[in-house]
Amino acid sequence: MILATGEESIDEYVKANVFNYEIITVPFKKPLLQKVQEFQPDLVLLSALLPGDIDIRDIIFETQKASNCRIILLSGNAAPKSELIIDAFFLGIRDFLFDPIDPKLFLEKINHPTSYQQATMDFNKVPLKSPGLMNRIITLNKKNPVLQSPQSEVSTEAKQLTAGILSVLGLAPGRTLEESLIRIEEGISELLKRSK
Repeated sequence: MILATGEESIDEYVKANVFNYEIITVPFKKPLLQKVQEFQPDLVLLSALLPGDIDIRDIIFETQKASNCRIILLSGNAAPKSELIIDAFFLGIRDFLFDPIDPKLFLEKINHPTSYQQATMDFNKVPLKSPGLMNRIITLNKKNPVLQSPQSEVSTEAKQLTAGILSVLGLAPGRTLEESLIRIEEGISELLKRSK
């Protein structure tokens, strides 16, 4: 397990109460990605407030790409229906801990992963779409269209974000960014129908 909480008190609590994992502590975002690649953990305890200048959504995406591990997200000051939490859900996170953290629930989340069905119920109906992530992808594409500059960092980031969401939804990428976005919205709509 990698502890990427940025909080010594949380790290010490986990070390004192969790015995079935080898534990590595990482204080910043950039070293986290290096440690994930190196150790291939089963679980990452990730704080949304972990210090570092990389967007937490990119950390989630890159962590899951580097290692097929489970992530428990400590929400920090993010509310259950905030854009960050919605984006994290669509990027594949099923376990969230909101402030104030209940120690019993904390240990329960570590030891017993939440199923997709339960996470959807806990989420109280998945929203039709994720405005923050969708708007970000669209903005990235407008600033630097994928077809015009296929090797740019911006177009690569847009492709990675859409590929990550499509992967979570179990869908193949479209030929264009617009086609991928349409597939994402259709996939989310289908999930909503099933959860009713």
